[in-house]
Amino acid sequence: MEEFLEHRPVAIRWYPRLVAWELRLLWLLSGSSIIVLIFNYMLSFVTLMFTGHLGALELAGTSFSSVGIQGLAYGIMGSNEGIGSLIKDLERATGISRTEDEHPI
Repeated sequence: MEEFLEHRPVAIRWYPRLVAWELRLLWLLSGSSIIVLIFNYMLSFVTLMFTGHLGALELAGTSFSSVGIQGLAYGIMGSNEGIGSLIKDLERATGISRTEDEHPI
């Protein structure tokens, strides 16, 4: 699309078609992750609904563990170095020092 836009000015009548083209490309790239996120949310929601019928203590435990697990997963995925950063943090917290050739990552 960039090649199309840089040659000459584009008439307004082409904008809807260009927007549809760009949205199609975006959906092809990110559609699967959107669907996975929706299903992940639905699974957590149904689990919490089910445990809510069991009792307040069970709901609290399930909610607490669900938030903890999801927060840990997003924290690992969102960090710049991923699991390597987690290993370095654990080394600092425990006081264990390793040489550079011992690092798995």
